[in-house]
Amino acid sequence: MKTVLLVEDDYSVREYLKKAIAWKENGYCVIGEADNGVEALEVIREKLPDIMITDIQMPQMNGTELIHRIKEEGYATKSVVLSFYDDFEYVRNAMKDGAVDYILKHQLSEKTILTVLDGIEKTQQDENMNNVKKENSIMKRQLKKNQNAVKCGIFRKMMEGRTEDSFLEQFGIVGTDMTFAVAALQLKNSENTVFHEKSKEYDTDILGFSVCNIIEEILQEKGNGIACTENNQNYLIFFSCDGKGHEMFLEKKCSEVLYTVMGKIEEYLKLSSAIGLSKSYSALENVKQAFSQSAQALESVYYGGYGKLYLYSDTNFSEELNLMYGELQKTFTLAREENMLKEPLENFLEYVGREKLRPDLMRKLEDYISTNLLSFFNQLKTSFDKEIELPYNLYGNSLTYEECCRKLISCAAFIDEMQRKAQDCYERQEINDAVRYIRHNYNRNITLEEIAKSVNLSKVYFSQLFKNETGMNFTDFLIQFRIEEAAKLLKSTDMKVYEIAEQVGIPDQHYFNRLFKNITGVTPKKFRE
Repeated sequence: MKTVLLVEDDYSVREYLKKAIAWKENGYCVIGEADNGVEALEVIREKLPDIMITDIQMPQMNGTELIHRIKEEGYATKSVVLSFYDDFEYVRNAMKDGAVDYILKHQLSEKTILTVLDGIEKTQQDENMNNVKKENSIMKRQLKKNQNAVKCGIFRKMMEGRTEDSFLEQFGIVGTDMTFAVAALQLKNSENTVFHEKSKEYDTDILGFSVCNIIEEILQEKGNGIACTENNQNYLIFFSCDGKGHEMFLEKKCSEVLYTVMGKIEEYLKLSSAIGLSKSYSALENVKQAFSQSAQALESVYYGGYGKLYLYSDTNFSEELNLMYGELQKTFTLAREENMLKEPLENFLEYVGREKLRPDLMRKLEDYISTNLLSFFNQLKTSFDKEIELPYNLYGNSLTYEECCRKLISCAAFIDEMQRKAQDCYERQEINDAVRYIRHNYNRNITLEEIAKSVNLSKVYFSQLFKNETGMNFTDFLIQFRIEEAAKLLKSTDMKVYEIAEQVGIPDQHYFNRLFKNITGVTPKKFRE
């Protein structure tokens, strides 16, 4: 029987509520009454009623404040508000604080009140049912999780070469007379799904639960085996069929089942996947080898992408990393000679793709290429007056060969474009080369003779040509450039002025200060301030 507390400062209304309704006959019991919120709160603390029917406007503590206090103190009492038409603002605030319904005083009747109270009971039953369903769902998921842990334990033991029949018998697989194969499944990590690794743990639990369900339902329908999840992105599947010597049959059957699995994961979960399949065997002594083969076959996803089944029998990677390093050195030498990166690197990556260097070795090669590209870029940056940034992230390995090529080639193309911009300042190539020489060597004591020689021109002709192209003689250009570099260092570092002077190739600080003021109009100290 549900207990009810009546809170109303109007005695006649309170008496009406007590006497006009057949409480017990309808499953309710009035356990107390109060004429203000303070008294009502004391009754609630003592008797913990299921339902409270309360007036809004009362002395000492009104209904809205009372409902707020009940919520604040954590009581489960459901509140129903009694009000007039002009109490709308109070009612709205009461509903915000947790009141479940309200009744207009001019509509008070047994039917109206019982309809509201029965509605509360129905809502409570629905909440209880939903809670039970949620608890059952959590329990089922936990059971699945526990069962998955058992399967993972069995698989780990088999990976170690332990092949006791009892491992598989608990899942209805008899190991003494069968042919088997192992598959490794990997989901493509996608940010377009609630199952992305950045999502809540609850979501990733559902993912593992869902994928294993799909696999096992298809296994029950089309084959025989067990599956488990390693980390919500990677899954292991053990296939078997009765009788020995059925390798050809099992490989065909496995392929059919696994393509179905990938299709259903795509259909129901909107996720791409790839699978590596081992050879088929008739002796459990080969189970460790089969697990290793499935992992190796799955590595082919690096070159082939997702949505495919990869057979170990078709897996053939190159191990010639040192050979690739040698070819790469030739590629970068050519790039420097031709002053372009994209085309030589593109040709090299096409060659690597044909050779199919083992993916873990390819990732080492990717790191090496990235380091060289960063070196090219850092050297190039000195040719620009303003700071430039590489708009590609070269840190971290790519998931696939296609992604690797796209990133590295795009970066090389950007560097080529920057090189063209750096070289196209002047009409004569000799002057462009001379300016580049200055940018790379301004911090040491370079001379007109030295630069003229570097571009294969006589000192006199070079001096005239340089002034015609740049509008400045060589010495003024060099000083101008050194002061511009000094200004950058004054802005971006805490180096002392004499240190900066030495850094830009003017070791005499007094001379440096005079040059700096002549060009900028202020002293180095004032410029920094």
